[in-house]
Amino acid sequence: MKKKLNLIATIFVLLVFSNFANATVTVPLNTGYDHWLNAAYPIPTTSTPQQFLQDDYWMHLSNPVGNTWSPAYAITGHPAWAGPMTSPIFRSNWLNSRTTWSSAPTTNPTNPGYTIYRKCFCLQNGFIEPQINFNIRADESVTAWLNTIMNTVLPPSPSNHGTTPHTTSTTRGFRVGSNCLYVLIEDTGIATGFDLNGSVSTTAGLLSTPAKGPNQSYAPCSCNQFDGTIFTESDSQISDILAENVETETVKEIVKFAEERRVQRLNDESKSK
Repeated sequence: MKKKLNLIATIFVLLVFSNFANATVTVPLNTGYDHWLNAAYPIPTTSTPQQFLQDDYWMHLSNPVGNTWSPAYAITGHPAWAGPMTSPIFRSNWLNSRTTWSSAPTTNPTNPGYTIYRKCFCLQNGFIEPQINFNIRADESVTAWLNTIMNTVLPPSPSNHGTTPHTTSTTRGFRVGSNCLYVLIEDTGIATGFDLNGSVSTTAGLLSTPAKGPNQSYAPCSCNQFDGTIFTESDSQISDILAENVETETVKEIVKFAEERRVQRLNDESKSK
């Protein structure tokens, strides 16, 4: 009975997300958002001790060598961070690869670190007018891409955990099949995390739920396999990237980018002494 009620609730929310005048479908990309319950995970904004819940839709790269992903965690934010955002779409939560806002014990200005996150959604053949819009706060620097490192959604942007969110959008770089938004968070210690609030929308061809778990499950729906075609705003440019290599190569490039910035931070730290 509970499952039936959840299914009815899901269908209702999907209908709310759909604009029947133009068939617009919108899927939240929020951090710390439970798509089964269609609501933010119930993390208190302030609590002692800190609280957390596993986010089944935002993953973090736990092993770059094996391209292994694990669920991230919706967390209670650091006291200096702004509260969870409530716009442009519902409430989101702060997110970390750990069950706390704390940085890894070994992370500091002389040993900076970073974490790569991912959330994926599915576009079917014939999708029309895709668009991503989101606001984001981060501790510390943040960069975002859609599908490949060639398609930057948010260029390297400074820490803004307690100030105005960075705002961005894109209509480029979408493809048939699974599409992934990648977020890089850099860290020099004490606290780390990010809060993203926004959505992906189309007028046709967007599955109503994002990928769940490390293996990108769209059950009970199915998602077409990536056929190598990447669409730009004009749908005129086509990529011949092989489907089985696309994410592995993308992750390699993001890791390379992150390592180059890490080395630059180390050089800057050394020069400042």
